[in-house]
Amino acid sequence: MITVWELIKPKKFRLLNTYNREMSPYLWTNVLILNRKCSGVYVSLAMALFACIFYTQDLSFASPQVGNYSISSQMIFDELKHSTVSVMNTIPTNLFNPQIQNLTELGTGYVFGDKGHIITAYHLLSGAMNVDIISSEGERYPATLIGADPFSDVAILELNSTAAIQNTVTTAATKQNQLSTINDTLRSVSVGNSSALHVGDPVVTIGYNFGSTGPSMTGGLVSKTDYVLVFPAGGFSIPNIIQSDVTVNPGNSGGPLIDRTGKVIGMIYGRLNPVGVPLGQFPGMTAVIPSNIVNRVASSIVENGYYLHPGIGIMGETLTPDLIQRMINSTNIPSDMHGVFVSKLQRDGTADLAGIQGSDTNEYGEILGGDIITAIDGISVDRFEQLLAYIQEHKSVGDNISFSLFRNGQTLERHGIVQTFLPSTAK
Repeated sequence: MITVWELIKPKKFRLLNTYNREMSPYLWTNVLILNRKCSGVYVSLAMALFACIFYTQDLSFASPQVGNYSISSQMIFDELKHSTVSVMNTIPTNLFNPQIQNLTELGTGYVFGDKGHIITAYHLLSGAMNVDIISSEGERYPATLIGADPFSDVAILELNSTAAIQNTVTTAATKQNQLSTINDTLRSVSVGNSSALHVGDPVVTIGYNFGSTGPSMTGGLVSKTDYVLVFPAGGFSIPNIIQSDVTVNPGNSGGPLIDRTGKVIGMIYGRLNPVGVPLGQFPGMTAVIPSNIVNRVASSIVENGYYLHPGIGIMGETLTPDLIQRMINSTNIPSDMHGVFVSKLQRDGTADLAGIQGSDTNEYGEILGGDIITAIDGISVDRFEQLLAYIQEHKSVGDNISFSLFRNGQTLERHGIVQTFLPSTAK
């Protein structure tokens, strides 16, 4: 490999490298003196070269690439705009009076897989089965919902390209050419590993904010990688939510979050704001469904038409010193213990059938009983978020699972079979 010094050092210096290493110090001194007049020029060239390298690294952001070398954000936009589409869902406001103008729900989606399916946010559809897709070039195509998972807010659309062109072409050959053009226009994204993200990593999103006629890009940093998005009504939580300061607006939901290598590492859920606080008072935060969950759900929907969430049937929380102080048997718990405290169980769920015990609370707010899960499948869990993430990303319905427990000063092992998550009342 040729170094920077090899390129910029004086010619006599390069020749002397081939001479005997025992050359006299006197000769070396003469050579250095001869090149003294040029040294300023060489140093300036070296500084300029290094400045260019660092400047290029600063500009380098995210793009389709070979290996792990990232390129500019402009290049990623130019490439992935062909993978990002606008999703339009027309909602009738009055079924009895067609003259009243309908509402249009706007969002973003991106092309997934080798069959050209579109991933978007389920909450955008409002129960609709048919929507319109608009490419970055302005072509409009009808699309049909083939499946969705409300728990992860993932919906899969199938592009009805034949219906889009049947009124404008007549021959089979022309139709085939038009279909080839559609396939070239809408390109599938490359999906990355969301678990490899770190706080501080640069990310961008491409979307159609405010229903714009063309895609736009905003950028920011990863602020958090293990946020838990809770849906109290369904009793469900999504772990490993990516939190970012990427700016999103109405119309960005369903779009891709892209890392510095040009790979999609999440789907934009939306902007979250504090409950009870007027919009605009705080900037809020952008919540992103991680690609490891989106990809798993989307693949199952494409193949089977649905996705079954794995569940073990517990309600719990991270073990903390404050929680330990409320326990009647807190003296049996080591001060350095970490794990997940089990508060409630789902009747006949995985944990219930495995023999795990929940807890009760007396009239004084003191906690009676309750197992502490310290490991799953031999993997230590320190926080409830870790337990959720492991189940959602690494287990499937029907898998065997083992629990390491702490109960009344004893360490126990329990085993069960992962069941389908069902939102129901815990016992």
